[in-house]
Amino acid sequence: MIWSGPGAGKTFTVNSEIRGNRLRPLKFHGMTSMNAFAIAMAVEAKFNSNPNKLVWVDDCDGFFMDNDALNIMKGVLDEDRNVLGYNINMGGEIAKAEKAGNQEVVAAISEFSTAGVGMEIPTDDFRFIITTNKKLANKRESMQSERKMHEHAIRDRVNFRQFDITDDEAWGWMASNMLSSNVFKDKKFKLTQEQTYKLLDIFYNNWKQLSANSMRTVMEAGAMLYNNPETFTDEFEQNFL
Repeated sequence: MIWSGPGAGKTFTVNSEIRGNRLRPLKFHGMTSMNAFAIAMAVEAKFNSNPNKLVWVDDCDGFFMDNDALNIMKGVLDEDRNVLGYNINMGGEIAKAEKAGNQEVVAAISEFSTAGVGMEIPTDDFRFIITTNKKLANKRESMQSERKMHEHAIRDRVNFRQFDITDDEAWGWMASNMLSSNVFKDKKFKLTQEQTYKLLDIFYNNWKQLSANSMRTVMEAGAMLYNNPETFTDEFEQNFL
């Protein structure tokens, strides 16, 4: 589980590792609901025979928004329980899937159904990567509220890494990625070495004045340089400073 504020590079870092190791995770992002998560996990558990299934929960802060969701994730991540217990009536979801002709969903829900009320999905052969902007409570914080207790329990169940880097560290990390051009690997454009150094130079000279220090800024500026090399400097100032 990797925590940082927005823009520090969590998603880019995990994506680079996944791509470099040719992994194919089941990915959730944005404000995915626990309902959608449970159904997708049921389908994966039933139809993916790989004993090391990988799930990437990317910035799904909704999974840690309330006590019910936190309690479900405690069971998912617990090495002793290893179960996604979802106590919601799934009759409507089965009917919806049958109407849409989605027999995989029907079969998956039926497989893990608990008397037609909810689902219990074993998660012992799942491995999770979680990136989040939601900083969970730690041992030094008061455990007086139920929410804090749940958050602390989640942290106890994961390898927690705080990606809270300084300005200088952020600059070094982004400069390294720009020089290796990894940031543009999956894009439709590829910068020349000269363009890469030009981009590096303008970021170096304006790093403290940027409106946002993020990989998204780097990618947008790279696309701007590629498409409009003659007017790039003016456009950079107008859009990013």
